[in-house]
Amino acid sequence: MKKDNNHKTFALTRRSGINLLIAFLVSVVAIVVIVLFTISDKTLIAIQQVKVIYLIIAFLLTILSYFLSGLTFSILASALHKRLSVWQSFEVFSGANFIGLTAPFHIANMPVQALFLNNFGISYADATAIVTTHAVLSAWFFAVVTPFIFIFNIPLFGTPLSVAFFTALIVIIVSTALFILFILRPNFFEKAVTVIINSRLLKRFINPKELQRFSADTVEYMKNSNLSLKKLFKASPFSLLLAFLSQILAWIAIIATAPIILIGLNWFDSLLEIFFRVMILNFFLSFSPIPGGSGIAEVGIFAATLDLIPTFLIGPLVLLWRFTTFYLIYGVSAFFFVWLINMRAKMKKKKKIKS
Repeated sequence: MKKDNNHKTFALTRRSGINLLIAFLVSVVAIVVIVLFTISDKTLIAIQQVKVIYLIIAFLLTILSYFLSGLTFSILASALHKRLSVWQSFEVFSGANFIGLTAPFHIANMPVQALFLNNFGISYADATAIVTTHAVLSAWFFAVVTPFIFIFNIPLFGTPLSVAFFTALIVIIVSTALFILFILRPNFFEKAVTVIINSRLLKRFINPKELQRFSADTVEYMKNSNLSLKKLFKASPFSLLLAFLSQILAWIAIIATAPIILIGLNWFDSLLEIFFRVMILNFFLSFSPIPGGSGIAEVGIFAATLDLIPTFLIGPLVLLWRFTTFYLIYGVSAFFFVWLINMRAKMKKKKKIKS
């Protein structure tokens, strides 16, 4: 068993290293192309005059965003009467995000979040309820800010971004509907999963007895998760509100990094509109098929600011934004990932000795 766990950890770490290399190469190519198309004498002057303090603030905002997202875990865990400190929550979110930053589709870090929550004595059912609720509350942020686009008269509609924005809203509505349906009618999902797992196609490649056992375990897991979700929503509506506010602040912090970097580059115009455009970009980075959103992030920030800032500032913005919000924070996430993996290995070793 120990060798098997070590093999899985090694395989996961190795795959993360490969994904990071892919992300790095794609990111470098994208940045080089953007710089070549936008560089001028003014670009070099802008870089020389950059105010480093604002880059530090942008990085601290990224850390703050991670801290607030972790705080959401702590609030939801408390609502389920589980002990999880704010620091432990920060460790979980940061460590799990190592996978999110190196795997295609950022949503892949959710199972790892549940795994690391289990490190601190939270059952998998409760951990799944916490992680799923966290994801839904996070998505609701984009629906909540929609009225502000009209209040501040942001010229978003009629542009290519409007298509992306409405697509995001549709995804949020559908995801929320499925989430509510799972809470109210779990039998529907249990039957659907059972039918899919026990399909003739899968039986051709997997032993029917193994499929049947996996199906039973999955249904049992879904039932327990459903009970945890019902308990969470019935017992602590105020905690849900606090968790949602925490997620709102987390999103504001990470989105504000781009305008802050522009201030560091001595640019102060259209910052509010840039904020809303970067907000939409951040939503779609979660669904990027390329590890870390590389390529899409660089091209996205280029497209989002092309008509709002001077061309010579685009290259420095893309480079500093990705360095601050991706590469620096990747090191932080890697540290906590290794820490939590080692913690889990020690926990299993102790259990094995006791048994």
